[in-house]
Amino acid sequence: MNYQHAIYRDVAQLLNEALEVRWTDLDRGQTQRMSQEHPMPMPAVLIGLGDVQWRTATGKQYGDMELEVSVLLERGQETYVGAEGAAEALGLLEWQDRVYEALEEQHGGCWSGMARTWTMKADWQARHVVLRSRWRCTVVQGRPGKDVALTGVEVERKR
Repeated sequence: MNYQHAIYRDVAQLLNEALEVRWTDLDRGQTQRMSQEHPMPMPAVLIGLGDVQWRTATGKQYGDMELEVSVLLERGQETYVGAEGAAEALGLLEWQDRVYEALEEQHGGCWSGMARTWTMKADWQARHVVLRSRWRCTVVQGRPGKDVALTGVEVERKR
């Protein structure tokens, strides 16, 4: 199993458990065509995987990788201050906190030290809202060995 598959599987599982979503998928630009179609059941999570900038330490390759997590939620009523749906809007924004709680400082088989690097303000559309955040983790090619330890976003040589 390659590292991207492992990271996607681990992150999807963490988010599915924390958010109870109905759909999880790789981000392939689905949100860009949502004004014309409703491509998935909601709530949904899209996970975008970035490239790894590889380095070598103690004979193992490692590097930092960025991910983008998008949470898609259906909108109910109008959300301006004083509208009946204003409380719903605040509830939707709590989803971003749930993503943070699910991912911050998590570790997987070939990745470690998940840390949020950016959060976009909510993208309110006619029928849905998209909550996006970017994350960074350290990836080790294969599985960490006896001479390499994953600590935070750094790889250290074990003594």
